[in-house]
Amino acid sequence: MTTAKTGNFFCALAFAFILSASCCASAHAEEFRDNDFDFSSLKTVLVMPVQYDTKIPSEEAFFEEKTQQKWRELTDPEKTKINFLSKTPQEIVSRDSFVTGKPADVSLTPALIAARAVKLAPQYVDAVLRMDVTQCEYKYVHHPEETYWDTRYETQSVRVDGKWVDVQVPIRYQRVRPAWDEAFACVTVKLELSDAKTGKLLYGNQLAAQDSGGLFSSVPSLTAETCSMMAKCAKKLPVKKQNEDN
Repeated sequence: MTTAKTGNFFCALAFAFILSASCCASAHAEEFRDNDFDFSSLKTVLVMPVQYDTKIPSEEAFFEEKTQQKWRELTDPEKTKINFLSKTPQEIVSRDSFVTGKPADVSLTPALIAARAVKLAPQYVDAVLRMDVTQCEYKYVHHPEETYWDTRYETQSVRVDGKWVDVQVPIRYQRVRPAWDEAFACVTVKLELSDAKTGKLLYGNQLAAQDSGGLFSSVPSLTAETCSMMAKCAKKLPVKKQNEDN
């Protein structure tokens, strides 16, 4: 490899390192577990729909449908390692109508069905599992224009021992990196597993992340980032089937 090519290679390598340092993902997790509770005793759990304690991103089609679907998959015993039987709010309300002999109220909205299921939970399940999305937005960091020094190599003829020879001469020059805006997908989700009768928190996990993609990848969509964060939280649930790895 010639001196010129070697110089260009290291310049490119340094530039790639700078980009990779700025384009990365960071995450922060907070976790709680009741060490006095026997999680293997949980048999039936009311799984609430995903709650959105933040503005749902209107620029992404089917955000709510995709995240709700992902949550159902994550809490399906047939598709995951959880060891409890999951029940939806509608199943709890329908079960109560059957047990009490009262006709089902078909006028109830999904929100009212969910609220009623929580009230009925102590009678029919051991715990209530919730997933809340508390942050879901893009944030931007402005990087101003900057001037920096670089090196290029030019071939010049010089006289050595009475002969003309070509040598690579380093030439320093200034370059300008244009101003640019770096985007981050910022998502925070919170999972809570509570005792159905007392409301006591048995397990909690909050995960906050901001992802600007990678050196060769773009910023992830808020939908994809939210589904990924929910999956990471659900994976930590201390309710795995026996003889299964966490």
